[in-house]
Amino acid sequence: MNPFQLSLPPPKRFNAAVGVKAARFLSSKPPFIKRGKASGRYAVGVRYEREVQELIELHFLGQPEVTHLAGPWLEFTDRSGRRWCQPDALVINRAAATCLIAEVKYQHTADAWWQLKQLYQPVLAVALPQFTFKLLEIVHWYDPLVAWPERPVLVASIDEVSNGNISVHICNPKRRARL
Repeated sequence: MNPFQLSLPPPKRFNAAVGVKAARFLSSKPPFIKRGKASGRYAVGVRYEREVQELIELHFLGQPEVTHLAGPWLEFTDRSGRRWCQPDALVINRAAATCLIAEVKYQHTADAWWQLKQLYQPVLAVALPQFTFKLLEIVHWYDPLVAWPERPVLVASIDEVSNGNISVHICNPKRRARL
């Protein structure tokens, strides 16, 4: 076993996508999803994600082959039945046939690894079968002591994300960090 690979249990109530049979994008959120007003720490995360989505949009402005989808909803069927998921951001480059899946977290957490590797990537591999995937966690606050199932790769720019391990980008908009 690689010394950087850890055996970490999934987060509570996490349900991985296993044996995905079908997946499709939805035009809007499912009608049963209800969200109230964000408050406290959750509101900080929501504001941070909104800032990051704007930076991603600006980063790819003027590139017609690239589409940025902020929080798209997907419906999929796996071995546990019909389910839904919502990655934070997708950057689809049709010319290169690549899809960047980004999970935005205020603070670096192993939850992002589980969401990216065990939920979003398997679902999107069925929804976008001709694409290769790059995985990215965008964080405001990075703690290298947070246990991860594999060694994260820190990148200075969203353009440096490569296939393989999940990349981590520290983005602090107030300090003018670049994507």
